[in-house]
Parts: sequence; structure tokens; C-alpha cells
Amino acid sequence: MSGQNNTTVASTGDNNLVLNYGTERNVPLWQTIVNATLLSPIILLGIVGNMFSLLVWIKGRRRKTSTARYLSALALADILVLGIPATEFWIANVLHLDIRATISVACRSLAYCAFLLPAISAWILVTVTIERTISVWFPHRVTVVCRPNIAVILVLVCTLVLCLVYLPVYTGSGLRRVINVPTNGDVPFSYDECGILATSLISNNFVVIIILDLCVLFVFPFGIMLICNVSILLKVICLARMRRNTLQERGGQTKSTRVCKSQKMLKTVTRRIIILSTTYFLCNAPLCIFNILLMNSKKNTVSMDHASIYRNVFHICMFFNNGVNFMLYCLIGSGFRKDLIGIFKSGSRSSSS
Repeated sequence: MSGQNNTTVASTGDNNLVLNYGTERNVPLWQTIVNATLLSPIILLGIVGNMFSLLVWIKGRRRKTSTARYLSALALADILVLGIPATEFWIANVLHLDIRATISVACRSLAYCAFLLPAISAWILVTVTIERTISVWFPHRVTVVCRPNIAVILVLVCTLVLCLVYLPVYTGSGLRRVINVPTNGDVPFSYDECGILATSLISNNFVVIIILDLCVLFVFPFGIMLICNVSILLKVICLARMRRNTLQERGGQTKSTRVCKSQKMLKTVTRRIIILSTTYFLCNAPLCIFNILLMNSKKNTVSMDHASIYRNVFHICMFFNNGVNFMLYCLIGSGFRKDLIGIFKSGSRSSSS
């Protein structure tokens, strides 16, 4: 029961787990081990990998292209996701410290970043996909539409819009006093926890915010990327068939080489589409679908302990999406690998001279 003074009275039995005692968290041992084992390398390697990606897109041969601007912004957004929400999640589950419950500013800022930063990363990926679609379907308009300054403007506009969309989370979050009354007769105690304040405008409509976040973070981005990537694939198939038919009509010894190049391009694009789309879906879908099922379930079909397990694993999957892009770049694009090796070679030559 909560009142206008943002104080909540809760009762716990002997077997219930209180997850938040002020700045200390009571976390199960398995949860600590899983996060220390899986999330630690994701954060460390992900941040380092995204830094390398940022270096390639800033200093590589394609640094003046609009795609490089988008992917630089994506790398920066992923670094922020891994450095703020993922690190906070790691601290809470490995070090057992709830830094949101320290001061009100930390509560508001971290709650805001947990919603905002993953959404920014997702929509930058959407803009890259849309740009690639335009370049395939309208190649003669590439120099007009796909310019570096337009890329910067679109990234800034997307970031500003998302900041406004999630602003109610910042204004509605804060520290609230929880009075815990054990049912076994022990002495009651109180602690601060970060949550939605009873006096905020979204206190009675927080489900709407959750649904909006599901749409902004997953449903809309994945839908747009799926449509764009399928259209790219269809366009590339059509172009490959047209080129093959043209070469067959002309004949000559050069047709086999050109057909091989066309088929190689088709395979590369297909591989890129499948890997990027599948990775995004597999990493983000579990948590989003789980939240939808919990909201639509009228009964407690999932116990608190099981829900904690699912949420923990699904959050790790979501953060994995932000840390794996560098590996995907290296696997998919030979040009990215060449730029990365070239940067290291130039750096070693300059240091030796």
C-alpha cells in the first residue's frame, strides 16, 4: 500500500527473498556466478571491440561515407549501453550493490539510461538498414540522400526524439521508503529503493510505458529491418538474374568471372542480412516476449524465483547484442578486416620510426 509520501509497506514471510536492502542486494549464488562468468567478458570485450570498430569507422578508408557515420554512432551507443546499464546490472548481481538506491539523481539517471540507451542503439541500426535499402533500390540518389551530414542529422534527431519519449521515466523515477514488516514477528525495518514514485504522472500508467518500450526497442525496429533486408535480398536477386541473362546473351569468356562476382556479392549480402537480423532478433526477442507474457498473464504463472532466472539470462542476451557487433564486422566484411589491420600496421610503423 503506497501513499502520497512515497512510502511502501511490505510484508515478507520466512521463505520470501527481499532483493533490495538499501544499497545492498541479497542475490542468489547462481546469479552471481552466471553474471561473473558470462556478463563480465561481454562487457569487457564488447567495450574494447566497439572501440576498435569506432577507430576503424573514423580512420578507415570509408571514414567519409555516411555508413561510417552511422556505424560510428552505433559503436558509441553500444559502448554506452555496456558501460552504464550493463555495468550497473553487473554491479548489482556480482558485487551485490544497488547503486540506484544511493541518491535520487543516480536512481533517475540510471533508470532513464536503462530505457534510453538500448533504444538509441536499435534505431541507429534501423537507420543503417534504411540507408542500405535506399542505396540498393535507388543507386542514382545515393549521392543526394546518403550523405555524411545527413547521417549525423538523422542520428541526432533519433536521439532527441527518443530522449523525449523516455523523459517520463526520468521525471517519474525516484527513491521511495519501503517499510518491511516480517510475518514471523521479527522487528520491522525500512530501506530505500529506486522505483516509480506514487506522486508521478506515470505511476498508474507504467504498463503503457512498458508497452511503448517494447514497441520502440524491439517491435518497430525489427519490423523495419526485416522489411528492408527482405527487399534488399529481392533486389539483389533480381539484379543478379538480369546481369546473368545479359552476359549469356553477349557470350564471351568474361561472363564466368562476372557471374562469379555477382554470385559472390549475392552471398555476401545474404550472409550479412541473415547474421545481423538473426542476431538482433535472438538477443532482444526473449526479454521482450517474456515481458509481454508477464503483462498478459492474469495469474502468477511464473514464480518469483523463476522470473528472476529468466530475466537475468534474457538481460545477458540483450547486452550480448551490444557487444558482438565487432565480431560480426570481422566475420562478414573483408574490407573492415583490411582497414583494421591497416590501422595497426600504420600505428606500428609510426611507433618504430
